[in-house]
Amino acid sequence: MKYFHVLILIILLFWEACFFNTSNPTNSLSAKISYLKFNNSICAIDYDKHQILFPLPKKFYQSDDFPAIIHYSIPENNLFYIDSSLVEKSDVYIFENISINDTLTVTIEDEDSRQPYSLIFTGIPIVQIFSSQIMDDVRLPASFILTAPDASDNIQTCQIAMEKRGSSTSRLEKNSFSFEFRKKNNWATKEEQKILSMREDDDWILDAAYWDRSFMRNRISHDLFLDLWEIPYSNDGQSTIKGEYVELFLNNEYFGIYILSERVDRKLLQLSKQNSILFKAVNDQLELRQKYNVQYPNEINRAGIFQAWEELTELQNLIESSGQREFQSEILKYVNINNVVNFHILLMITSALDNAGRNYFLARNENGKYFFVPWDLDATFGRYAFSSKWNPYVWKKNWNDNFLLNPLMKEDFYIALLKSRYAELRQNILLEEFIVSRFDEYYKLLYNSGAYKRNIKRWPVTDEYYDDDDFEKDFEYIKSWISRRIIRLDTIMDNL
Repeated sequence: MKYFHVLILIILLFWEACFFNTSNPTNSLSAKISYLKFNNSICAIDYDKHQILFPLPKKFYQSDDFPAIIHYSIPENNLFYIDSSLVEKSDVYIFENISINDTLTVTIEDEDSRQPYSLIFTGIPIVQIFSSQIMDDVRLPASFILTAPDASDNIQTCQIAMEKRGSSTSRLEKNSFSFEFRKKNNWATKEEQKILSMREDDDWILDAAYWDRSFMRNRISHDLFLDLWEIPYSNDGQSTIKGEYVELFLNNEYFGIYILSERVDRKLLQLSKQNSILFKAVNDQLELRQKYNVQYPNEINRAGIFQAWEELTELQNLIESSGQREFQSEILKYVNINNVVNFHILLMITSALDNAGRNYFLARNENGKYFFVPWDLDATFGRYAFSSKWNPYVWKKNWNDNFLLNPLMKEDFYIALLKSRYAELRQNILLEEFIVSRFDEYYKLLYNSGAYKRNIKRWPVTDEYYDDDDFEKDFEYIKSWISRRIIRLDTIMDNL
């Protein structure tokens, strides 16, 4: 089998060298503009729609002058205009009183014809990817460009290995993707990159957030958990992932709003390479080996994987065999109870019913204690599978699909911890206005930049959705849902 994998790698490398050229991102023979740069930052161009997109810093939510050195490549003897002004290569052009979401006209003109393009200024980063083919479960060569509002965050053309991701969403037209950075002169070798406010890593996700028309549920849920709980054994580790909104262009075609995010892995959690464990809960089965996949140690370390299963089975046996008197003292030896409490509260406040039995990670650092890491939290804040609405008053009476939460909810000491922490959080992080303000910040970013309108034009609401709520209606629904959910939880916690 290993020889087969080597053969496949050789074929891919040969194919890349012979047929795949990412040095020139223009893939339209009729394109009048091969490239366009402002201050050496690369614009994104949709040739079919004759649109150009460029990000501006936050200060341009208020009108201001934007001086830019203009670089472009157009056919010989053609002229380049911005509105009615002729602009030569390397000219400094001042965009006067410009603001985010403004639209100007760029025109390429020759003796016989004029080709206008809409130049649109956005407020969020732009990702451009160029690939001859993207497949499921096979990472193929592509090139990647990031143009950010702050030019210091730009990433010029890099090599990546890219694939579609998501078992339930891969059939959708708007796919999610995962990709790894690869070395420019050695595509088979991974390379780490720092992206925007996130950590340096080689492995990334472009989440289409197809079912969530607010684009905010998954992002806000992870943001909340970052505030709820910090990893106790490392100042550099994160309790869950961060993400950034981007507008994606795929092969010079506008593809809409995406969330560019980190992955949960050993490095994110700063797990030691020795004797650490990371499981992913992939279904609601109660049998451990059906419920979890081992994420770390990797498959090369067979002894480590065997040990990971042995220790998780030991924890389950402890839970099932301990008498009531021994349970509290024994479980505290194995589990980070503060993490469990905060994870549980996250599930309750967001009504993440799809994340108790699956869609989470279970980790342990060296000889430390087990802790939860949330994952895939788009079915939250009033939406469930495939965007159906979910009643804010629903209360999960039992937690049978989670082998830790279920027995803990029968223990007085745990109920006391849960109520105490909830009461504490209701003074700050779980204040209604605090949660709504988080949504409001992202809403303004996507609304004021015009990104949500461009996305809905590219991906209109279809019959696949539960209802016809758009971005604005869904935001109003979220705010109403949060208010009712908190009232319900306050009552429940008072009566636990």
